[in-house]
Amino acid sequence: MAFARPPSNPLRMPTGGDIPCPTNSLGALADDPAGEGMGHSRRSTAPVLALIIAMATPLALGVPPAAGGDQVTSVAVTKPRYESPGGMVPIVVTAWHPPAGYAIAFDVDLVDGSPATCTGPMWRNPIRDTTSQKCYLTLPLTPGAYLVRSRATFSRAGMADIVVETVSPHELKADGYPSSTPMTLARAQAIEHCWNQTDYVWLTFDDSMNPTKLAFVFDLAHTNNVRVRFLLTGKLLAKQPLYPRRVRRHGHLMGNHTYGHLPLSRTADEQVLSQIDRGAASTTSPKLLRPPYGAGAFTTRLESLAARRNYSLCRWTVDTVDWRGDPADVLIERVAYGDYMTPPVGPGGVILMHGHGEHTMEALQGIIDAVRARGLELEPLN
Repeated sequence: MAFARPPSNPLRMPTGGDIPCPTNSLGALADDPAGEGMGHSRRSTAPVLALIIAMATPLALGVPPAAGGDQVTSVAVTKPRYESPGGMVPIVVTAWHPPAGYAIAFDVDLVDGSPATCTGPMWRNPIRDTTSQKCYLTLPLTPGAYLVRSRATFSRAGMADIVVETVSPHELKADGYPSSTPMTLARAQAIEHCWNQTDYVWLTFDDSMNPTKLAFVFDLAHTNNVRVRFLLTGKLLAKQPLYPRRVRRHGHLMGNHTYGHLPLSRTADEQVLSQIDRGAASTTSPKLLRPPYGAGAFTTRLESLAARRNYSLCRWTVDTVDWRGDPADVLIERVAYGDYMTPPVGPGGVILMHGHGEHTMEALQGIIDAVRARGLELEPLN
């Protein structure tokens, strides 16, 4: 099987439109039957749609209102659907069509509960006309379903502030096994970077990958002099026992993604340890364990269990969301600009992809080019 590659010319940054994007890509999202609520300003009478995307993973996504007539300034969040009581969750808060010339400040909290910490640089996607920021929220130790509120305040000298607020209709569940000691923000961010202490960007592949796609990745990585980290399930490796040897022979690394891809925040301690033991033997330093779905990645409970097997937790900084079947140019766009689901790639970033993604192989060269177009380096093979 041959995988088509997008043109390998470097993307011209930072102007919008340099990354091709089908005009119906957001409409395709809106076709899903359900999603996040959106607050909107009263400076426009255009309708706002509250949409919820049905997900196979524990994510609930904030989806833009349909464009038509006046553009609405809206705010929404992308967040996990569940996490352990006491665990920390990453949240992306996004303003759609922010008013030009205004400074933006975001606030996220649980309704009648604890505030999130919104930190780090905001990112703008010129194709979607969005501005976003990453936030981190620690769930209460009390199990339950919680509502998340988001607010964007737009400020400009000599003008009245514009405040846009919404409460997500999709609850965030604190369930599974509790994590009684809070995760610190600094530690969560180190886990996001998989303890990458360099400025090199890492490419990572999760879950499963057939032999044809594996050979394609080896070939493209060699052509581009890029090292790849494979975090494949133990269940796959039981069927493909030669994969680890092939990965090592081509100069790449293996991480542990458990045996059966269970959400570890909802998995008992002994079963978690069994899942780690039957997963791939990591060849990274430190040894990396990526929890399936990211569930439990920001909990001291899972961190402690992983440490019993000499593993460090690993999440990601950029999620291509390639498992959903989005076109290759949309995956490249996410890496280059970020969107309402993920930040763009930055120094020391870790890009999450899946070997079974429908258009991942098609996008891979473009993703490599997008990283380099931002002036960043990928970890070299040599």
